[in-house]
Amino acid sequence: MSDTETASLLRDIRILVVDDEPDLRMGLTRLLRSAGAAVSDAASAEEARAHLENATADIVLSDIRMTGMTGVELLRFVRTQFPATEVALMTAYGSIELAVECLQAGAAHFITKPFDNDDLLTTLARIGKAIVAGRSGGGRDGRMVGRGEQRHPERNDCLLYTSDAADEE
Repeated sequence: MSDTETASLLRDIRILVVDDEPDLRMGLTRLLRSAGAAVSDAASAEEARAHLENATADIVLSDIRMTGMTGVELLRFVRTQFPATEVALMTAYGSIELAVECLQAGAAHFITKPFDNDDLLTTLARIGKAIVAGRSGGGRDGRMVGRGEQRHPERNDCLLYTSDAADEE
């Protein structure tokens, strides 16, 4: 996906970034805004829940390990209360078991840290493309599996994402 295509897809998307690390949260917010997305941020899953009660988000991009409520707990809340909102979870402590748990709970993507910024933007643009298609009456058909992604074995609508950096470790 070209930078132009990514920016075009992200400009219609509202993303809520949730991470208790201020530097990472700020960096992700700047990256996504520079790509054209409308971005809000929250320092905790509890703060994200409060935000979602008052404003909509198309995608929640959340860390898994945070103090208080975890990203997996936030995922379950979002899937129950805001089923049209997609959730992508990220962690530096990924395992196959955790990825499967998250995908079975309804995560659109599981992202391992460290990640490549371009790969992250491409992944979020793909989620955004499905959201925009859904708004216009289309479905999720035609989602391609790209480099570093695999279809979830039980859910064809989910992709498992791993960055090249994680593969090298």
